[in-house]
Amino acid sequence: MNIEFFYWWVSAVVVGIIINLASDYLKPYIDKILATVSSRWKARVERKSVEFEELVQAHDNDPMLVLLTTAEATRLTVHSLLNLVFSLGLTGSAMLDPSRPPPRILVAITATMSLITLLFFAFFFTAAHNKSKVLHAVRSYQSNGTAI
Repeated sequence: MNIEFFYWWVSAVVVGIIINLASDYLKPYIDKILATVSSRWKARVERKSVEFEELVQAHDNDPMLVLLTTAEATRLTVHSLLNLVFSLGLTGSAMLDPSRPPPRILVAITATMSLITLLFFAFFFTAAHNKSKVLHAVRSYQSNGTAI
């Protein structure tokens, strides 16, 4: 494309006008969609907040539930760390002998397996973090009377 030519400037102006007209026409529909998404998101956040408060209350009323949640958080943390170590081991195993590059299929297989184990790491780590948030809120509730 050469911006020195007249037809380029005319086409740029025409495309700009078309985009402006299309945006004026589509704006109400886009606003309606965004309002719907926003209201659903707000309702979801409020529902999750109520569920979290109920979970904290349940843990506050049952010390055995706190112990079980602590054990579950520990188990999930160990699983996430094992998946991370396994993933790093898979990544390093493809590069054991730097003088000879590994076959492409071996690199592809180990990279895929490493990615899968990293996804497992993320899943277990997120689950452990959620359990830890509940335990932290229970401790805060017991000391302050309010869950954070």
